[in-house]
Amino acid sequence: MKSLNADNVVGANPKYWRNRAEEARVVADSMQDEQSKQLMFGVANEYERVAELTEKRLKRSAIAWKARRFCIVFAAAAGRCGVGASWDLPILST
Repeated sequence: MKSLNADNVVGANPKYWRNRAEEARVVADSMQDEQSKQLMFGVANEYERVAELTEKRLKRSAIAWKARRFCIVFAAAAGRCGVGASWDLPILST
């Protein structure tokens, strides 16, 4: 069984959305009607925006995972993190 990650979950991979954006641009380029063409370029721009949001979400997830891992490995040994509690990471708090 495959593990779930950003590469094999539809919509979780920024490349997926960038490919959709490129497809929309190709379709837009082939359109004769200017209004339809502009609408399709707008769709492509929105796909690009979703790709950027997906990238940000993946980066936040990676940072959160690293923080949890730090807490589990190091801080838990020092009694700083309670199991099941909110992650008490004073070095990460503002």
